[in-house]
Amino acid sequence: VCFEGVVVKNTNQTVYVEEYDSETDTYFGMQVYYGWNLGYFGEQILTVGNRVLIAGSVQYYKGGGTYQISDIYYYPTVPDHPDNIKLISSGHNASYQTVDANTLLNSTLTFNVTTTDDAGNETTEQKTLDYGFATMHSTKKLENLTIVSKYTTTDPTSSSKGAISITCSAADGTRVVLRTVVMRNSDGSLVTEDAFPVGSVIDAVGIVDCYNGAYQLKIFTPNDITFH
Repeated sequence: VCFEGVVVKNTNQTVYVEEYDSETDTYFGMQVYYGWNLGYFGEQILTVGNRVLIAGSVQYYKGGGTYQISDIYYYPTVPDHPDNIKLISSGHNASYQTVDANTLLNSTLTFNVTTTDDAGNETTEQKTLDYGFATMHSTKKLENLTIVSKYTTTDPTSSSKGAISITCSAADGTRVVLRTVVMRNSDGSLVTEDAFPVGSVIDAVGIVDCYNGAYQLKIFTPNDITFH
């Protein structure tokens, strides 16, 4: 596949890109795994804030229960190679579109999908998907959440050792989980669950994620959570 989007996060040889859809007034996202294929110049194209053209293969990521793009390349000596990713423009920002927890977890999106066959004939179908699934890997903002419980991954064999699941309640009672990566303070110390006291009211920005079939917001830095 080949598509455009704005790079909104770059971490662990993976970028998240998103694109606005005027039909639904919603941002959609995609996870792109670039691994070690790109080299210095290719990785510079994937700088956060760049609008890029991605060419790669659709892949089902079993570990996350979602889809991603892989097999992307950049050949610096052949800039017009059809397999290359390309820089379109720079200076863009993540949307962090505000959404309520109930919409993220329980609502659906209906939109039209138009495909073209080899003969040039177009077919339009109406699709309805879970809001969380349709907006997977896009940036979203949740506001006025109250922290009700916390859990830290402590398994010493897990790459997520030190990551925190923060269960919050929205104003309407909807429960939503904020799942952090392993985060560190400016002095290098591990951010612990003590930084998120139960009862605190917060806003959070992150990327739509899924765990065990439940949609959640993935948090990457302590600054992604703002206390009221």
